[in-house]
Parts: sequence; C-alpha cells; structure tokens
Amino acid sequence: MRPASAGPVPADCETLFVVRADGRLVPVTGAGAGAVAPAPGDLLVLLGPVPLTPPAPGRG
Repeated sequence: MRPASAGPVPADCETLFVVRADGRLVPVTGAGAGAVAPAPGDLLVLLGPVPLTPPAPGRG
C-alpha cells in the first residue's frame, strides 16, 4: 500500500484497490486503467513483484 500522491504506479505493478481518504474501498480491477482516479489523501493497494532478498533484521 502506498499514498496515491507518491507518483505514478510502477510499470511492473497493477492497482487493485483505491482506499479513499474517508475509508471507502474502491475496486479497480476490471474497471480498466485510469477508470478510478485517486484523490488527495487516498492510498493505493498494488500487486507487484516481491524482492528476493530477505528483509533486514527487525523489519519483517
């Protein structure tokens, strides 16, 4: 999950949901790219690759 204000979604990621600032969950899958426009204060739930390196001690 990351703030919508963090810039464009990386090319290797897909947006699954937008969590609106008021807490509503808006599904994006199936709606097509750009069908749900994030607003200030929204969060994006993304699906993307996972790094193969283990997390640093104390971080996971």
